[in-house]
Amino acid sequence: MIKSRFRSARELPVIALALAIVILLPPIWSYGQEKDLKPGGEFGGQYCSETRPRVVIIRSKEGLPRLPGARFDPAPDFQKTAIVGVFMGQRPTGGFGVEFKEPYVQDGKVMVPVQEHAPEPGRFVTQALTTPCRFKVVPAKPGQEVVVINLNKVADLTYRRIKLETGRFQCDLPQSWYWEKMGVGTSTNPYYVRVPSDFPGEMAGIMLMAPAEMEGEGVRVFVARYVPKDQTSMAEPQTYLEKYPPDDLFFHYIQEKFQSGGQPPAGSPAGRWFTRQSVISLRGTGNKLPIKELLGIIPTKDGFYTLYYWAPAALAEKYEPVFQRVGQSFQPIP
Repeated sequence: MIKSRFRSARELPVIALALAIVILLPPIWSYGQEKDLKPGGEFGGQYCSETRPRVVIIRSKEGLPRLPGARFDPAPDFQKTAIVGVFMGQRPTGGFGVEFKEPYVQDGKVMVPVQEHAPEPGRFVTQALTTPCRFKVVPAKPGQEVVVINLNKVADLTYRRIKLETGRFQCDLPQSWYWEKMGVGTSTNPYYVRVPSDFPGEMAGIMLMAPAEMEGEGVRVFVARYVPKDQTSMAEPQTYLEKYPPDDLFFHYIQEKFQSGGQPPAGSPAGRWFTRQSVISLRGTGNKLPIKELLGIIPTKDGFYTLYYWAPAALAEKYEPVFQRVGQSFQPIP
């Protein structure tokens, strides 16, 4: 077995020397003097000290020694920043890594989305154990909470209850997702325009967006209340689907029609549910993107509510639990 691996015994010293060099490498790379430790700066490596997955948030100079081999000169300004570190733990090969998305502030907290990557199939990678990690310097005031969101783990999302008086409903939203109010826009209405300006009535709701995994187009959840001007303008859900379909929100003008029979979230209010699968052209690129949609129309005495899930087909199943949670927690406000 050994002879079949090496053409000559003279190769062994060379290989031994290479192994010695690898063994003598420090457990984590040295960084500090040559690194940019201002907000937005990042640094990382494939051979870090942690063999188990771990997240660290460093808020003071005293926390710096927890990074073996680290040399910070000068030290970061912890009156303005914090350092977020993600250790992926031991991996079987190279090619694994952590990507930081753009941090943002929500409810006074600094939200730091991160996404872990595995090597692409067929890609040449180092055939040796690795322990990747990556760090990012984020803007943060003393005492301001920093929350790391792992975009690969939908089940780990935390939710909070919101109440929208203009839409007369409440539901749970994942804390790490972006959301904004929407409505029929006018010159005095601050809401975003999400329906045609000739919509015969009032609409108010929210649009919920997953942190971007695909440039330009991502997962969205809509919850809205529609109140027609009169009982004949939109008395049936079919009228809504034919005249003001949800795809107008994105101006894709999809040709496929919604089909009855969508599966509603368990525990959601009674209504009619529809599904649709189609392919759209991405704006500016012309690239084709398969999408899946699930739409619920819930009647009330003066109009109806809609629960709407829009997702690229490749991400639809992964994020459907979020829509299920929103639907389960949805409650109209009398």
